[in-house]
Amino acid sequence: MMKVAFTLGLGLAAGTAGTGVLTVSEKIEQRLTGRASSTVPGQVGAAVAGSKDDEVAAQWLNTPVHWAHGTAWPWKWRKQELVTDLFHKAVYAIATSATFEPLRRATS
Repeated sequence: MMKVAFTLGLGLAAGTAGTGVLTVSEKIEQRLTGRASSTVPGQVGAAVAGSKDDEVAAQWLNTPVHWAHGTAWPWKWRKQELVTDLFHKAVYAIATSATFEPLRRATS
């Protein structure tokens, strides 16, 4: 049980690092393209909380849900939105793996 809890902790640390790198990647891309920050995480959070059309709730939940890495419905996105999202997801996956593997090796 302790090994499972420890491994979950490593995963949480790696996920947090990955989300941090994802956020930096998004902010750089937004500066280069002029794209506004996404409000999808907050909209998803508000819908899950039962406040689907509450813009205040969506704004309040946007950052926490982003950091919890909520999901959206990509099949409704335009091609450029999907390409941008997939790029940032790749950044997230690489950063998370690059954090997790050294932590796992160091503690094995």
